[in-house]
Formats: sequence, structure tokens, C-alpha cells
Amino acid sequence: MRTKLVLPIFLALLFVSCEVDPYEETSGKTLNVGSLSKMKAPHTCKDEEHWVEAENGTIYWDENATSQGTTKPGETYLGATYNGLSISKYKTHTVNGVGVEIKAGYSNRSKSDSEVRWIQTIRTNDPLGGASSPYNDPQPADDSKPFYWTDTELPNYKNKEGQNLIFYDRPTRSGSQNGIKWEGELSTVINKGNEYKPAVTIRYGFETKEGVAVPLPIEINSPSSFQDKTIAAYNKTLP
Repeated sequence: MRTKLVLPIFLALLFVSCEVDPYEETSGKTLNVGSLSKMKAPHTCKDEEHWVEAENGTIYWDENATSQGTTKPGETYLGATYNGLSISKYKTHTVNGVGVEIKAGYSNRSKSDSEVRWIQTIRTNDPLGGASSPYNDPQPADDSKPFYWTDTELPNYKNKEGQNLIFYDRPTRSGSQNGIKWEGELSTVINKGNEYKPAVTIRYGFETKEGVAVPLPIEINSPSSFQDKTIAAYNKTLP
């Protein structure tokens, strides 16, 4: 569940500063990612961080890759966006606990921005608010739709910063507990003839170790069966 601070001043700050955002996810909103060695120092708001493809075919976000010449041996540089998705912030935080902070954008100029929505699934060994992992975020739900931003919230995140749609989350857990794992499965879904279909999916998150959050790498993945069922169930309600 997200703690929502719907205040105009905070919303204004969101779109002029990379360091201030109005939404904090405090219960956890999830996935299976790759080696922790891929994530290095916390980082934020740098245009040079891009997608690469590893030798094994894994596509992940590398804060050190700016060109083919800066990728690791055997890897392929893919650019700042992958299937319309870019990451502008991914770092650890210590606000009311420990966790990670992420900000992403989706832009696909061949599609109407009104058709694009975010869906996020959470998997964690420390669910809050009576949730049972995995679950759709937010939990409890804000409305009858499975989307991350409600219809009311959506206009604040559309057509901002050169993107069709912005995503922001700050999952948090107590820093006094070790061994907590929080994984987020985030997908953009596009309405294609009264049927939403996934466009691109990432997995990210963190583990708590010795009182700090260790970020998981951001990787491209396919939607899980749980998320597929969530989308399919909502599609059945459409006229």
C-alpha cells in the first residue's frame, strides 16, 4: 500500500526535482531478478544510465553503461530506453525505514498516452496490511481497477518530463529487521480494443541486510502468471 500525500506543492516538486517525490510505498507493492553484483552504489537522476543485454540474454539496467564501449565484455548496449521504458532514478533510501526509490517513464509515440497504464505486483516475505504475497499494488485497493495510479491520480503523471506516463514508488521496511525481501513486478499495459495487454515488464526491489537495504538489479522480464491473471480478470469487466 502506498502512503499518498496528495498535496499540490509536493506534486509540483515532483516534476521539477529528481530528489522530491510525493508518494511513499510503505507496505510493499514484485519479482525474481539477477545477481546483486550488477547493482553498485546508490544513484539518482543521471541520463547516462542505459539498458544492456548480457551474454546470457538477460536485459538489465546498468548505471555504468553509456555506450557499447562502456559495457562489460560480451554485452550489447541497447540505449536509454527499452520498448519505451526508461529509468530516471533508482537508489536506496532511509526514510521511515530502509528500502529503494524508483522513478520510471514510459513513452511510445505510436500509441495514445490515454491507453497506457501501470500495473505492479508485489512479492515479499513481509507483507503489510493483512496482504498475502503475491498481491496487486496498492493493497488495499484504492478503487475497483488494478492500475497503480487511479483515474483521479492519472492526470498528474501523464505527459510529464517528456514521457507519456511516469511511475514512482518508494517501498520501505523496518531497518531493524534482516532477511526481508521485497520484489516489485512493474508492467506497462496498453488498451488494444478494450483489452489491456502488457507492453514491457521490469523486476526490481531490495533485501535487508545488517540494517540496510541492498537493491536488486532492474531486469526486463515477462509478466508472471499472477499478473497475467490480474489483467485477464479486469479485461473481462470491460464492455
